[in-house]
Parts: sequence; structure tokens; C-alpha cells
Amino acid sequence: MIKDKRFYLGGHDEHTSLDAEIVGMVLAVQLLKEAGGRGTMALGVDNQAAIRSTGDLHSQPGHYLPVVNVILHDALRELLPVKDGRQLIIRWTPGHNGIAGNEAADVQAKRAARGEASAGNMLPKSLRTRTNIPIKLPFSKSVAK
Repeated sequence: MIKDKRFYLGGHDEHTSLDAEIVGMVLAVQLLKEAGGRGTMALGVDNQAAIRSTGDLHSQPGHYLPVVNVILHDALRELLPVKDGRQLIIRWTPGHNGIAGNEAADVQAKRAARGEASAGNMLPKSLRTRTNIPIKLPFSKSVAK
């Protein structure tokens, strides 16, 4: 059975496609955690900028990171405790060709783009309020420019 999660970011006048890719990675990390997240795990991503955003989980003081990056870094630190030995391989997969489950993921991404979000209690804690309502992420600074 394929599990799914959806989060509605807002319109293209609020967020970039990079924001959407990163939130998709946050949801994928949550699915890995729920599946037990053991050993070496793999995540295929078709956006190189999103992959680069995972590079430094310990940013320097004063280093600005967009909110979605902070949420992703927190999710990765939770999935991969330092002394645990678990690993996550994030690899570039252009167009997700040959990746099992990609068509199902595309369907869920389109549903999320139309405003269909998963129930709040199904989302990672970082994407919901204490009362299980999906949060509203701040507008992307890149879109504002």
C-alpha cells in the first residue's frame, strides 16, 4: 500500500516551485520516519536546488535560511540522529524516471496544488499547529522580489 501526504502551500504568487519541492521532501522524510526509517534510505528528487538545500544542517549564526529549509533540516535531524548510523541518500533523479511510486506522488502533488491537504493530524508537527491545523507558511522572499 502506498502512503501519501499532501500540504497546500498557496498559489504561485506566494511560493516558488523550490518551496514546493522542499515541502515534498519534508513529507517524504515523514513517511520514512513512519515506516521505521532504518538503515540506509533513499530519496529521489528531481530538483538540484532542493538537493543542495540539504547540504548544511548546521548553519552559522546570522545565516538566513528560508522557513521551508529550516523545517526540512529539522525533519532530517529527527530522522537521522547523529550517533545512530542511519543514512539517507538523496539523489538527483531527472523526471523521476524509473522510480516506483512516482506516478502516485505526481497525483498527490497535483491534488495539493489544487488545495487538497492531508488532515492536519497526518502532517509532520512542523507543518501543523498544536490543534492539528495545517500552518500557513510565510510568503517566499523570492516571490516577493
